[in-house]
Amino acid sequence: MVIDIHTHTFPDKLAAPTIRKLQGACHTRAFTDATNAGLAASMARAGIDCSVVLPVATNPHQVAHVNESAAQINARGRGTGIYSFGCIHPDCPDPRGELARIAALGLKGIKLHPAYQATRYLLDNGHRRIAALITCPDDHSISQLRYEGYTKALAEAGIPLDESLVICTGTFNIQDSYTAMNRVLDSGADFSAVFAISDNMAIGAMRALREHGRTVPDGCSVVAIDGIEVSDYIDPPLTTLCQPMEEMGRRSIQILLDMIEGRSGNCHEVLPTVLRPGGSVKTLV
Repeated sequence: MVIDIHTHTFPDKLAAPTIRKLQGACHTRAFTDATNAGLAASMARAGIDCSVVLPVATNPHQVAHVNESAAQINARGRGTGIYSFGCIHPDCPDPRGELARIAALGLKGIKLHPAYQATRYLLDNGHRRIAALITCPDDHSISQLRYEGYTKALAEAGIPLDESLVICTGTFNIQDSYTAMNRVLDSGADFSAVFAISDNMAIGAMRALREHGRTVPDGCSVVAIDGIEVSDYIDPPLTTLCQPMEEMGRRSIQILLDMIEGRSGNCHEVLPTVLRPGGSVKTLV
């Protein structure tokens, strides 16, 4: 059996406008039309037996609707091979109540995003002028969620958002991140640290910083999210929040097989991200 453990779909009436917006923001073309039927067709072409949808709620008001849609996807799962986890938003007014509702809907898990933790780490190390390297702040994707984690950490620290420090790249790739960071450095923006929403983006930013005479970490601290292998071998090694990819895959597949085989009982698991200290963050006095 071949299982894709990370896919995204949208309700039919939202899929087309959402995809248009994402394609425009990311300057790339979608592989499917973002509907469940489109995902099923893509699975058939690629020889995928089952797919796990990891839904995204970009504001707390979407959570209940997204979880109801996820339950509907699961009700059709045996016929389509598509199963969905649930979601929750960091600003959900009643997270415990929503988690109970997720369990009642029979959803087997949720996906969380660690951007708040990364920004909090920089704040705890004395940084107050923190730039954020993102793709787009309102593209209904993981970039938006990680941006919201960044703004939430700043707000809790009493630091107003400086939009001149929000660096939009349009994509997650190294070249675009390098170009975007050069643009901000050329503007003379004042910041002591960069939070990048992916390791690849941090690598591009670090090269731009170095070429502008700002060594990492003495001239600027950098922290990111992902924990990809190469980030531990750059100079200096990147401080990053590592997602437990192998364990996420193992547990997702086990949960999916339990759903397919009709085994009873809900399973809600939170697999923690682990901060891997590198050499890219300096503590300010």
